[in-house]
Amino acid sequence: NLGAAVELHKRYSPQQYNIYVTTSAISAFVRVLRSYPEITVEELKKATTFLAHSRRMIEARDALDRFINIVFSDPHTPLISNNGAGFLLSGDQIRNAVLAMTDEIMDSQHTTELIDELQPDLVVEIGRGGKSLQLLRDNAVRVGSLSVSNGLQAKDLIRMATLARQFHRTVKKVD
Repeated sequence: NLGAAVELHKRYSPQQYNIYVTTSAISAFVRVLRSYPEITVEELKKATTFLAHSRRMIEARDALDRFINIVFSDPHTPLISNNGAGFLLSGDQIRNAVLAMTDEIMDSQHTTELIDELQPDLVVEIGRGGKSLQLLRDNAVRVGSLSVSNGLQAKDLIRMATLARQFHRTVKKVD
């Protein structure tokens, strides 16, 4: 029994679950996997002592909770949590989702299913790397998407949204 030596930390897609395996358990883990030839395994990251999305990080979560002196407001537009909590409608839910990054399994697959069900006009990834856009592709979500990774792109996005809002108002007046 591998017990706590193997821990799921992310449901990425129907084809990929990410797990942590302690160094001492790797050989036993490999032996178990040989019984399941339909499962392929690859090392995504080198060994680390920082275990994001791990139940072993509960003390880090408590410390982070004490450290972030932020009051989260209720969002005017619902957000989608990546820890499987679904839609975030209150400031407290947003705070919990931020804290969840430390010690809860990330359920990216569920997040993409919610996005697919919503069929939004656009998904915007804020930040560098394009990982969220890749996640959408890996989960076969067909939705318009773009990445905003610097101030100029953010200004352009805001300008486009403002123009779209003005256009919408103009069309409503003409009707």
